[in-house]
This record gives sequence, structure tokens and C-alpha cells, in this order.
Amino acid sequence: MKKYIVIILTIIVSFSIYGRGNQEEQQEPLINYDYEVSIEGMTCTLCSVTVEKQLSDLDWINGVNGDHEKGIALLKVENEPDMADMEKEIAQKLIELGYKLIGIRKLING
Repeated sequence: MKKYIVIILTIIVSFSIYGRGNQEEQQEPLINYDYEVSIEGMTCTLCSVTVEKQLSDLDWINGVNGDHEKGIALLKVENEPDMADMEKEIAQKLIELGYKLIGIRKLING
């Protein structure tokens, strides 16, 4: 059973790493993100994908783009809560995943 789990995880990680291709060659989607979240502990592509999935489960988040190399996640939000509530909810999600919230910065779009 353990052998099958290892094989499945290896396939998932390989697909995540090689399926995205060279990040420099890919264009970022044309989304104006609202916040940049600094995160400690993201070390691989799977970390970024996990953070993206879990943060996108929050009702007020419409888009997430994680970057483990920079240690950030960019957020697109709707009907955003106040900053204290936002920090609390994001910090809790990250703690559950084994990461640490370093800070949240509002981005100026335009």
C-alpha cells in the first residue's frame, strides 16, 4: 500500500513540476491582484498548489497565484473583510498547512 502511495505522490509532484514548464516562458494571467501574502515554508511547486487550493476555499477570495520561489501568494478578493479578519483567516489556513504568515500587503493596481 505504501508503495502505491509513493508512486502516486511521485506522479503528482512530477506533473506539477514538469507540467507547468518554464515559468519565464509562461505569461501571467491578466489579473490585477489585490494583495500579496508573504509566506514562510513554501519550498516546492506542490506547496504553491496546496496554498492556492486552500486559500481559494475562503469565500471572499476569487483568485490565488502562489509562488514558492518568492514565498508569496497573490490574492484577488471580493467583498473583503477588514484587514484584521483577513490576516486571522489566512494565518489560520496557513498554520493548518504547516506554513507561517509573514505579512499581507495591499497592492496598488492601475
